[in-house]
Amino acid sequence: MLGAREAYAAIGTSTPIFVPSAFSAEPIRVGADYFAIRICGAQVAFAGSIWSHTSSVLVSTQVNLHQAGFGERGLRSLQQTRPVRPRADEQLGLALNLVDLTPAVMPQVTVSIDFHLDRQNRIAQLGSLVNKESFSAALSLAPGSILVAKTIGALADDIIQTFIPAEEQKPVLQFTGDFNLATGDVVAGYYVILGSRDADHPIPSPTPALEVKDQRLLAGGRPVSGLSYVIIEVRKTSVRSRDLGAGTDWDARLREAEDLAQSLVDDPLAGEDARKTAWAKCLALLKEAQTFLRSEPNYLRSEAEQIVRASYLRCRELVAEPVRERGLAGRAFAAAWSPDGAADRRALDIAPDDGLEHDALIYANQVMKAREVLADWRSDA
Repeated sequence: MLGAREAYAAIGTSTPIFVPSAFSAEPIRVGADYFAIRICGAQVAFAGSIWSHTSSVLVSTQVNLHQAGFGERGLRSLQQTRPVRPRADEQLGLALNLVDLTPAVMPQVTVSIDFHLDRQNRIAQLGSLVNKESFSAALSLAPGSILVAKTIGALADDIIQTFIPAEEQKPVLQFTGDFNLATGDVVAGYYVILGSRDADHPIPSPTPALEVKDQRLLAGGRPVSGLSYVIIEVRKTSVRSRDLGAGTDWDARLREAEDLAQSLVDDPLAGEDARKTAWAKCLALLKEAQTFLRSEPNYLRSEAEQIVRASYLRCRELVAEPVRERGLAGRAFAAAWSPDGAADRRALDIAPDDGLEHDALIYANQVMKAREVLADWRSDA
């Protein structure tokens, strides 16, 4: 189970150790939440004889979402290469996404951060490309993201096989975390994995109380020294928000429907026939958006429905907005026509007794919380 403090082998890597973050440590619920995973800190301790005849070290990552379309193995990225500095603790400055905000629809996610020896300094020749993240991609369930990640993963595997001799391709340190979402044991927070290849600096047992501060690992209030480590951060939200769907087909249709409804408010001469025609177009656009959203892999079905309902509610309010008569100093008269709510609900599969206004307020609050959780999250999405 992730987070358990237990006795570790003195040499090698530990199991993940949970360290609370500033955000609440709530379980990630399969089918009900979203999650994102990133590396937010890493250190390599060049202590021990294994580093003595090595020119540089390559850091690669491998992520497996255990979903159809990704293949059985995880997809690899090359993250960084740097010279070895004997008997030094080197902060790698890694702050990168491994998994973009993704629906928790899989039972497990496996993450591995690997340190490879580059004894002949061959991969270092590609350092300018590796360190610019030219062979790196964050995963998500979007079809385009999967294709990019698989292409980059194949290139990364080829580079390792080409530039590192077969007998040295096994990582000198492999930091692995299995996040078992199905058990409900994975919570938002930091997961620290310790590593050592030096008997003079073994992984301590029992593990001291750890703290993450400014992307560094502290033990007893002091920076950890003599050990390699990786800090993995997991965050969760209950919604993804419509914001992250900007540019999609469904968002374009929602915007078109909302703009059309707004145009009725801006036109004081729009009569009953114009309203009926415009509303029929709005409803058709909302239905199209709903169809696209229901097949959108980056959104849970429950949020997809909330997005459509919120847009429907907004459009309906605009269409039924009282029209202000020109030249009468703000005097208004009620619209002569308003939509048939019961028929519209049936068209959008909304139950007659669903409280749309109440649900829209709850969803808006969830969106605000999600924005707060993800405010400083680095993302390429």
